[in-house]
Amino acid sequence: MQGHAVSNISDAELLIRLVLAAVFGTLVGIEREVAGHSAGVRTHLLVAVGAAIFTELSFVGFPAISAEVRADTSRVAAQIVSGIGFLGAGAILRYGRAVRGLTTAASIWAVAALGMAAGTGEYGIAVGGTAIVVIALAPMRTLVRRGLGGQGLQMELRVRLREETTPDVLTTALGERAVTVRSMRSAGDEVTVEVTLPRSVEPSEIVVLCAELDGVTLLEFGEDQD
Repeated sequence: MQGHAVSNISDAELLIRLVLAAVFGTLVGIEREVAGHSAGVRTHLLVAVGAAIFTELSFVGFPAISAEVRADTSRVAAQIVSGIGFLGAGAILRYGRAVRGLTTAASIWAVAALGMAAGTGEYGIAVGGTAIVVIALAPMRTLVRRGLGGQGLQMELRVRLREETTPDVLTTALGERAVTVRSMRSAGDEVTVEVTLPRSVEPSEIVVLCAELDGVTLLEFGEDQD
């Protein structure tokens, strides 16, 4: 807490810390919101502010009993670290062999840490941590995929099949383009397929491919962002 006594912290200072926690959580949440995830701005803002409130209460709401007996303020912080895992786990979904939401779960966990940093007045850690988290979520994803030889572009496409058409028609055509099918799920005549494109294949080529297949109508096609 930057070396000053708890008794010297004013209500205004505590409120400023909560506001900053909300700002840091919002900055991370904006990236998740833009990426189309359900855990967006509001979720990350609430996690950051909640963590900051718990952290502030740990040293403001539980003062020392006496000069010799002091409350263990670290216990509340420890419970935040373990408890936030339940919320993060709710963001992880499994579709067949594919697992989605790991990055969002990690961002929720990291936002709780940012809230704790703001709550204790460690503004340098909070600001620096926010910058690193935002960079890791957006620019670094592009850097890894395009510059460091990571996985190819991950896409999700939703198609409608005619009654006499089977999903094999689509998967076979994708396989001929060396496109990896990661998972597939059906709902009536609609099929959602998660694929990984090789670097030699542009997303526009997949649109053309679906247009050329008899019995297959492309409904939606976009980048699958975790």
